[in-house]
Amino acid sequence: MKSLPESGYALALLLWMITGMSLMVTAVIHFARDDIGLSELRINEAKSRALSRGLGFLVSRDIALRQFQQLRAGIENTEEGPRRVGAAEGLDDGATQALGPYEYRFERVVGSVIVRPVSGLISLNNASEEELFQTIVALGQAESGEAIGMMRGIIDYRNQVSPVSRDMTGFSGFRFREELLAVENLPRAVYDRIKDFVHVHNTMGLDPANAPPELASLFADEHMLAGSSGAASGGGKSNLNSQASLPLAAGPVTFDAIYARRRLVQSGESNVKAVIVNLSFDNGFQARYRVWMSGSGSALIRSESLSAISRGGV
Repeated sequence: MKSLPESGYALALLLWMITGMSLMVTAVIHFARDDIGLSELRINEAKSRALSRGLGFLVSRDIALRQFQQLRAGIENTEEGPRRVGAAEGLDDGATQALGPYEYRFERVVGSVIVRPVSGLISLNNASEEELFQTIVALGQAESGEAIGMMRGIIDYRNQVSPVSRDMTGFSGFRFREELLAVENLPRAVYDRIKDFVHVHNTMGLDPANAPPELASLFADEHMLAGSSGAASGGGKSNLNSQASLPLAAGPVTFDAIYARRRLVQSGESNVKAVIVNLSFDNGFQARYRVWMSGSGSALIRSESLSAISRGGV
C-alpha cells in the first residue's frame, strides 16, 4: 500500500499530464482553425479571380446586346425603307462612356460591376506632367517638391532615360503598373495610394467625365477649360513642359496630333475598357478586381486585384 506522499505525487503527475494533453489539443485545434481559415481564403481568392474575369466577358456581352437592341429600336420602317431615328435615342457607347453599376447574383456571391473607359484613368505612358503631378500630390499625398521628382522619374522611365529603363532591350514604355516601384524617388507608400488610378495603355488624354470621383474632382476644371478654349488650356499640354505627353483631344489640331490619334485608334488601345468588379460572398468575404478588356470585349488583357480578400468589408 502506497504512502500518502507517494499518492499525492502520483495524483499531481496525472493532473500535470492531463493539463499538458489539454494544452496540446487546444493548440492543435487552434492551428487547424488557422489552416482551415487560410484554405478558405485561398479558395475565395481563386473564386474571386475567376469570377472577375468571367464577369468581364459577361458584362461586355450584355452591353453589346443592349447597344444592339437600342440600335434596332432607333430604326423604323417607312415607305422609303428603314430609317435611323436620331442617334438611336440614348444609345450607350461603352468605348466612350462609364457604364453601370450592373449587378449579377450567383448562388453564393453577388457581383457589382462598373465599366469605365481607359480614358477615365491616368496613363503612365502618355499622361501630361500636370496630370502626373496632380495625381501624385492629391492622391499619393506627396509634398510638392518631392512630387516633382517622382513625376520626372516617371517621364524619364517611359522615355528610357532613367537608370533602370535605359538598359532594357525592346522597351516600349510601362508594361505593368508595378513598374512604378522601379521609378527613382517614388516610395512604396505613394505607389500604394495611386496604383488603382493608373494604367499602361496609350490614350488621347484623361476624360474627367469618365473618371472615378477622386480623379474627376482633380481635373474637372482643366477639362472644362480645354473644352472651351484650346489656347486657354495650353492645348491640353502640361504647364511643366512635358517632352513626351500626347496632346489631348481638345488640344490644337496639328499633323503630329492627328497622326498620334490615328495610330491610337488603329491600335485599339484608346478603346480598352476597365471593368471594376466588387464581389461579396455569403460567408462575409469581399474582394475588388479590375479586369482590362479589349474594346470589343472579346479579349481579356489583364486582371488586377484592387484589394486583398477581406471579411466584412473592402
